[in-house]
Amino acid sequence: KKTNELNSVRGKLDAEQEAHTATLRKRFTLMEEIYRRHKIEIECGITQDDDDGLTQGTTATFSTMLTGHTNDCTITSEDMSAFTRALDEREKDIMRRVDEARRRHRDEDDTIQKEISDLQAKKSAVEIDRKRTEAAKDDARRELQNISTQSSSAYNRVKKSDVDEAKRTAAELAKSRDELNNNVR
Repeated sequence: KKTNELNSVRGKLDAEQEAHTATLRKRFTLMEEIYRRHKIEIECGITQDDDDGLTQGTTATFSTMLTGHTNDCTITSEDMSAFTRALDEREKDIMRRVDEARRRHRDEDDTIQKEISDLQAKKSAVEIDRKRTEAAKDDARRELQNISTQSSSAYNRVKKSDVDEAKRTAAELAKSRDELNNNVR
């Protein structure tokens, strides 16, 4: 009976260990995916030398850092803190870049809005000048029309028959004047 209990406890512990190992592998895979996707630079106290042995240093590759200890996917607290520091630094870097991009876009937008305002002001000035010019042109047309109307009414056309009649009348009056001058009474 005791053997059954011990086997039962051992089976539970083995199952827990397998679950724990599977969780560590998932965590390792997720961390590795984050590392590759976001190009995180991890600083820790180990590096890999030319002989594939670990030596003291300042940086390590992700897989060296996490698997350099053993091949059983053990992730130490130092490894986790190095990873989270690297993530925090990467997040700060991304947020700094986002803020810079926002500021740059805001500045560009302000510049564009200023140019639009300037162009609208110029457009308004041109429209006002155009309206003023059109009004002056209309005034000039009316003045020319008035002048042509006055000149045509003041100087009626003279017909040839009127000229001939005026000559006859002038000749008759000249004749009567001469007769009166010759006739001394």
